[in-house]
Amino acid sequence: MKKKFNISLDAPVSIIFVVLSIILFMLSTYVFKDKAGGLLLASATSAGGAHPFLASSAASYFRSFLYVFGGTSINAVLYNLIFVLLLGSSLEDYYGSVLVGVCYFITAVFAGVLNACFCKTSLQGCACIVMMVIFLNALMSVSKRKLPVSSILVLVLCIVMIAITENQSGVVSIFINIVAGLCSALIAFIVSPLVHPNQKKEGGLLGKAEKVRKEEFDEPKNKKKKDSTTLIRKKSDMNDSSDDDTTVIGTLKF
Repeated sequence: MKKKFNISLDAPVSIIFVVLSIILFMLSTYVFKDKAGGLLLASATSAGGAHPFLASSAASYFRSFLYVFGGTSINAVLYNLIFVLLLGSSLEDYYGSVLVGVCYFITAVFAGVLNACFCKTSLQGCACIVMMVIFLNALMSVSKRKLPVSSILVLVLCIVMIAITENQSGVVSIFINIVAGLCSALIAFIVSPLVHPNQKKEGGLLGKAEKVRKEEFDEPKNKKKKDSTTLIRKKSDMNDSSDDDTTVIGTLKF
């Protein structure tokens, strides 16, 4: 019997974030012709910057987290969203969608506040969230007492990519993205055992693949073994009954 082909929403928070980012960036850039990100898709800055934070302005508070849905260019947006989708799926499977979603929000607000305090240029894009998912993925490996070299290389390449795509923001913005991502990842790593005390360590894409492999290959073998054992038992029972000389009529034996 063939199994049904199902489409699963494996990472709802990451998928919703990616869809919102694309929609808002397209509206801001191509519909409202707002390439500079003036429509809330650029974070607040310190005094003297492009968008100084004003305690009396509601727009300043919205800028503190809406800037992650923007970007300096379509290439930078797509690069960041690819990282979010690739790593966010395994993180949501391991830590849970709610905790990962809260970390997305904390990272955005934390980086936005730091930028409003120390930087005169606005942040645009989800580079801080990309740093968070990379750090959190590395911490997930550390909890298993190993540190893959690939995680270190991804971190280095991501920092280089941010420096190239967002070179106008300067070194301070890169440092803000790294600090915000690291702090949020540490919070999620510390809180995770309290939220999911019985979480399985084999989560993520590799864990799912291993589970499917067991279902496809190991279970049919076990089933064949059980069937063969049952057949042997039935044959032995038939031989035992053939050797029995008693005749049964109804419920009486003669």
